[in-house]
Amino acid sequence: MTAHQARAALLRVEDLGFPDGTIERAEYTWGEASPPGCLAALDLETALDAPVVESVHYTDTFAIALLSTTASFPNATEASQALDSLRDAAARCTGVEELPYSTFEYSLTIDNTPAPAGVDEFLAVTAMGAADDGDGSDSPLVIATRVARIGSAATGVSLFELGGGQRIDTLAQVAVDRLQAELTGDGEVPKR
Repeated sequence: MTAHQARAALLRVEDLGFPDGTIERAEYTWGEASPPGCLAALDLETALDAPVVESVHYTDTFAIALLSTTASFPNATEASQALDSLRDAAARCTGVEELPYSTFEYSLTIDNTPAPAGVDEFLAVTAMGAADDGDGSDSPLVIATRVARIGSAATGVSLFELGGGQRIDTLAQVAVDRLQAELTGDGEVPKR
Protein backbone atom coordinates (compact mmCIF):
# COMPACT_ATOMS: atom_id res chain seq x y z
CA MET A 1 0.00 0.00 0.00
CA THR A 2 1.36 3.40 -0.93
CA ALA A 3 1.38 6.50 1.28
CA HIS A 4 -1.35 7.96 -0.95
CA GLN A 5 -3.56 4.89 -0.41
CA ALA A 6 -2.86 4.98 3.33
CA ARG A 7 -3.96 8.63 3.50
CA ALA A 8 -7.07 7.88 1.44
CA ALA A 9 -8.02 5.08 3.87
CA LEU A 10 -8.07 7.40 6.91
CA LEU A 11 -11.36 8.37 8.49
CA ARG A 12 -12.84 11.64 7.24
CA VAL A 13 -15.00 14.16 9.09
CA GLU A 14 -18.12 12.89 7.31
CA ASP A 15 -17.38 9.34 8.56
CA LEU A 16 -17.50 10.35 12.20
CA GLY A 17 -21.25 10.90 12.58
CA PHE A 18 -21.14 14.12 14.56
CA PRO A 19 -23.44 17.10 14.02
CA ASP A 20 -22.06 19.57 11.48
CA GLY A 21 -19.46 21.93 12.86
CA THR A 22 -18.84 20.08 16.11
CA ILE A 23 -15.74 18.14 15.05
CA GLU A 24 -12.61 19.25 13.25
CA ARG A 25 -9.10 18.16 12.46
CA ALA A 26 -6.90 18.75 15.46
CA GLU A 27 -3.56 20.50 15.28
CA TYR A 28 -1.98 18.42 18.04
CA THR A 29 -0.57 14.93 17.77
CA TRP A 30 -2.00 11.95 19.64
CA GLY A 31 1.16 11.95 21.74
CA GLU A 32 0.20 15.39 23.09
CA ALA A 33 -3.30 14.14 23.96
CA SER A 34 -2.09 10.64 24.73
CA PRO A 35 -3.85 8.42 27.24
CA PRO A 36 -2.19 8.22 30.66
CA GLY A 37 0.44 5.76 31.85
CA CYS A 38 0.58 2.34 30.23
CA LEU A 39 -2.43 3.18 28.05
CA ALA A 40 -0.07 5.47 26.12
CA ALA A 41 1.29 2.24 24.57
CA LEU A 42 -1.89 2.31 22.46
CA ASP A 43 -0.53 5.33 20.55
CA LEU A 44 -1.00 3.82 17.09
CA GLU A 45 1.32 6.30 15.38
CA THR A 46 4.30 4.79 17.17
CA ALA A 47 2.98 1.29 17.91
CA LEU A 48 2.32 0.55 14.23
CA ASP A 49 5.98 0.97 13.32
CA ALA A 50 5.87 0.36 9.57
CA PRO A 51 7.47 1.84 6.44
CA VAL A 52 4.19 3.63 5.65
CA VAL A 53 2.16 5.13 8.52
CA GLU A 54 -0.43 7.87 8.03
CA SER A 55 -2.62 9.44 10.72
CA VAL A 56 -5.22 12.11 11.22
CA HIS A 57 -6.43 13.58 14.51
CA TYR A 58 -9.86 14.99 15.29
CA THR A 59 -11.34 16.81 18.27
CA ASP A 60 -14.81 18.09 18.99
CA THR A 61 -16.84 20.22 21.35
CA PHE A 62 -17.85 17.18 23.44
CA ALA A 63 -14.42 16.42 24.98
CA ILE A 64 -13.43 13.83 22.39
CA ALA A 65 -10.04 13.12 20.86
CA LEU A 66 -9.90 10.67 17.98
CA LEU A 67 -6.99 9.22 16.01
CA SER A 68 -7.32 7.37 12.70
CA THR A 69 -4.18 5.54 11.55
CA THR A 70 -3.32 3.29 8.60
CA ALA A 71 -0.07 1.41 8.12
CA SER A 72 1.54 -0.77 5.48
CA PHE A 73 4.06 -3.39 6.58
CA PRO A 74 6.53 -5.33 4.41
CA ASN A 75 4.52 -8.53 5.01
CA ALA A 76 1.59 -9.99 6.94
CA THR A 77 3.88 -11.52 9.59
CA GLU A 78 5.27 -8.12 10.60
CA ALA A 79 1.78 -6.62 10.65
CA SER A 80 0.58 -9.45 12.91
CA GLN A 81 3.58 -8.96 15.22
CA ALA A 82 2.67 -5.27 15.58
CA LEU A 83 -0.83 -6.26 16.75
CA ASP A 84 0.67 -8.82 19.15
CA SER A 85 2.88 -6.07 20.63
CA LEU A 86 -0.13 -3.80 21.14
CA ARG A 87 -2.07 -6.64 22.77
CA ASP A 88 0.85 -7.42 25.12
CA ALA A 89 1.29 -3.75 26.06
CA ALA A 90 -2.41 -3.38 26.89
CA ALA A 91 -2.38 -6.55 28.99
CA ARG A 92 0.26 -5.00 31.27
CA CYS A 93 -2.06 -2.15 32.33
CA THR A 94 -3.06 -2.20 35.99
CA GLY A 95 -6.38 -0.33 36.08
CA VAL A 96 -5.21 2.86 37.81
CA GLU A 97 -3.44 5.78 36.14
CA GLU A 98 -2.48 9.17 37.49
CA LEU A 99 -3.76 12.00 35.34
CA PRO A 100 -2.29 15.51 35.67
CA TYR A 101 -5.10 16.64 38.01
CA SER A 102 -6.83 13.43 39.06
CA THR A 103 -6.77 9.64 39.12
CA PHE A 104 -8.34 7.48 36.39
CA GLU A 105 -9.54 4.12 37.67
CA TYR A 106 -10.75 1.76 34.98
CA SER A 107 -11.55 -1.77 33.96
CA LEU A 108 -9.74 -2.98 30.85
CA THR A 109 -11.11 -5.42 28.29
CA ILE A 110 -9.08 -6.88 25.45
CA ASP A 111 -10.56 -8.71 22.43
CA ASN A 112 -14.12 -8.58 23.71
CA THR A 113 -15.56 -7.23 20.44
CA PRO A 114 -16.43 -9.19 17.30
CA ALA A 115 -14.11 -8.51 14.37
CA PRO A 116 -15.49 -6.64 11.36
CA ALA A 117 -16.08 -8.80 8.29
CA GLY A 118 -13.14 -9.33 5.95
CA VAL A 119 -10.26 -8.80 8.37
CA ASP A 120 -7.46 -11.27 9.07
CA GLU A 121 -6.86 -10.16 12.65
CA PHE A 122 -8.55 -7.74 15.04
CA LEU A 123 -7.64 -6.17 18.36
CA ALA A 124 -10.16 -4.39 20.59
CA VAL A 125 -8.98 -2.66 23.76
CA THR A 126 -11.33 -0.62 25.95
CA ALA A 127 -10.59 1.11 29.24
CA MET A 128 -13.83 2.26 30.86
CA GLY A 129 -13.85 4.04 34.16
CA ALA A 130 -14.08 7.33 35.92
CA ALA A 131 -11.70 10.20 36.50
CA ASP A 132 -11.96 12.23 39.67
CA ASP A 133 -12.53 15.77 38.45
CA GLY A 134 -10.97 17.29 41.56
CA ASP A 135 -14.12 18.27 43.44
CA GLY A 136 -14.94 14.80 44.68
CA SER A 137 -17.17 13.77 41.81
CA ASP A 138 -16.26 11.36 39.04
CA SER A 139 -16.61 11.86 35.29
CA PRO A 140 -17.06 8.77 33.10
CA LEU A 141 -14.13 8.33 30.73
CA VAL A 142 -13.55 5.85 27.90
CA ILE A 143 -10.26 5.19 26.14
CA ALA A 144 -10.75 2.70 23.33
CA THR A 145 -8.61 1.37 20.48
CA ARG A 146 -9.56 -0.91 17.62
CA VAL A 147 -6.99 -2.23 15.13
CA ALA A 148 -7.69 -4.45 12.13
CA ARG A 149 -5.16 -6.22 9.92
CA ILE A 150 -5.87 -7.12 6.32
CA GLY A 151 -2.84 -8.89 4.84
CA SER A 152 0.17 -6.63 5.37
CA ALA A 153 -1.93 -3.49 6.00
CA ALA A 154 -3.52 -2.30 9.22
CA THR A 155 -6.02 0.36 10.18
CA GLY A 156 -6.77 1.60 13.66
CA VAL A 157 -8.99 4.00 15.52
CA SER A 158 -8.32 5.34 19.01
CA LEU A 159 -10.93 7.31 20.94
CA PHE A 160 -10.56 9.28 24.16
CA GLU A 161 -14.04 10.35 25.25
CA LEU A 162 -15.65 11.78 28.35
CA GLY A 163 -18.98 10.11 28.82
CA GLY A 164 -19.66 7.77 25.89
CA GLY A 165 -17.50 5.43 23.94
CA GLN A 166 -20.29 3.65 22.09
CA ARG A 167 -19.22 4.92 18.66
CA ILE A 168 -15.79 3.21 18.55
CA ASP A 169 -17.00 -0.01 16.91
CA THR A 170 -18.91 1.83 14.19
CA LEU A 171 -15.84 3.96 13.48
CA ALA A 172 -13.65 0.83 13.36
CA GLN A 173 -15.99 -0.72 10.77
CA VAL A 174 -15.83 2.43 8.61
CA ALA A 175 -12.01 2.41 8.90
CA VAL A 176 -11.98 -1.24 7.75
CA ASP A 177 -14.33 -0.37 4.86
CA ARG A 178 -12.00 2.47 3.80
CA LEU A 179 -8.92 0.23 3.96
CA GLN A 180 -10.63 -2.55 2.00
CA ALA A 181 -11.72 -0.04 -0.66
CA GLU A 182 -8.12 1.16 -1.07
CA LEU A 183 -6.65 -2.35 -1.13
CA THR A 184 -9.12 -3.59 -3.74
CA GLY A 185 -9.03 -0.39 -5.77
CA ASP A 186 -12.81 -0.15 -5.50
CA GLY A 187 -12.84 3.29 -3.89
CA GLU A 188 -16.48 2.84 -2.79
CA VAL A 189 -17.13 2.83 0.94
CA PRO A 190 -20.52 1.58 2.15
CA LYS A 191 -22.61 4.13 4.07
CA ARG A 192 -22.96 3.24 7.76
